[in-house]
Amino acid sequence: MAAVVGLETVSGRDIHDVTRVRRSADPQPSSTGTVTSRRRQGLGLAPAAIEDDVDDTSDSWRRSRLALWSVIGCGVLLALGLILWQPGRDGDAVAEVVPLPPVAPSPPLVIVTPEPATESLPVFVPEAQSEDLNAPVAETPAWQKYAVKIALAPGAAKLAIILDDMGLDRQALTRAAAIDGPLTFSFLPYARSLARLTAYARSRGHELMLHLPMEPHGDRADPGPNALLVGLGRTELAKRLDWNLARFEGYVGINNHMGSRFTEDSDAMGLVLGEVKRRGLLFVDSRTTDATVADRLAARLNLPHRARDIFLDNERSYGAIQQQLRKAVEIARKHGSAIAIGHPYGETLAVLEEDLPRYTAQGIALVPVSALVGNTDRAVTLAANGRPGTTP
Repeated sequence: MAAVVGLETVSGRDIHDVTRVRRSADPQPSSTGTVTSRRRQGLGLAPAAIEDDVDDTSDSWRRSRLALWSVIGCGVLLALGLILWQPGRDGDAVAEVVPLPPVAPSPPLVIVTPEPATESLPVFVPEAQSEDLNAPVAETPAWQKYAVKIALAPGAAKLAIILDDMGLDRQALTRAAAIDGPLTFSFLPYARSLARLTAYARSRGHELMLHLPMEPHGDRADPGPNALLVGLGRTELAKRLDWNLARFEGYVGINNHMGSRFTEDSDAMGLVLGEVKRRGLLFVDSRTTDATVADRLAARLNLPHRARDIFLDNERSYGAIQQQLRKAVEIARKHGSAIAIGHPYGETLAVLEEDLPRYTAQGIALVPVSALVGNTDRAVTLAANGRPGTTP
């Protein structure tokens, strides 16, 4: 490339050299103040002409470079567009957006009922249930759970002997427990060491009851602490009843200690017998009064129950007790069973030690009281079995 200035011709290299000299010049004036005249004279140009030619040549060079880069950029963009846009490449058609056809509605559901089979299959029909299958299994009632089990000969006359007021006299308990039985020991709830005493009696083969203190007629007889009294409110009565019934475990039921007044009150006895039934216990009415309602209420509640037939020791003499035991045996032979109630008096224990082996040898079966509850095939009057008393 060449530039013409006046009559002189300047090559592109010379122009480039001049441009380098000009661009590399110190922006601050040098010590001489101007470019040396030697350089200018070497180019064969006048100083002013050289300056003008250098400026024109520099502008033309910049414009040329700008044009060149513009052409290169356009070419790059064009090539990129050709690469990205290639219709029909490899035989593939340009993708088109095709709308989906509408979904046809589902046909209505048709239920086909099969024809009955020519032979019917056997159908299992469960037997009728008397109770709800989902009902919880009932637990064994306490009076059956803690009952002393015995084997009885068919037709044997059965005699149950209950010894009341047990637990207060340890020596009497030891002596009574040595008698061949089974007997039924009814423990007072306010006696001490009841767990140990009742366990001992049970280990000797005797059945256990709780002798529940109840209010008697008159002021001279004291039934003991936490006794059930007619004048108590229902809350206090229930509280005392719960205390008494919780004194020991393993007993089959209760009988009343004293209670000639309390057992005449239907409301009071109804509360007691309702709780006795709820706990799965049995009840024996000691019959300390002719006007007792306890046995009748127990029957109405369908509660396992029985009433006393004979008091053995209202009169504490050996002969009188022997006579009462003989009456009890006669009732058992006549009606099939009898219940006699006594106490761990020395005289009573002496009669039992002496006479029971003889009666058992004659066919009388000594049984626990649980073996007789519910036996209502007979009715024995108090008049035939000795006067009622408030001692038991």
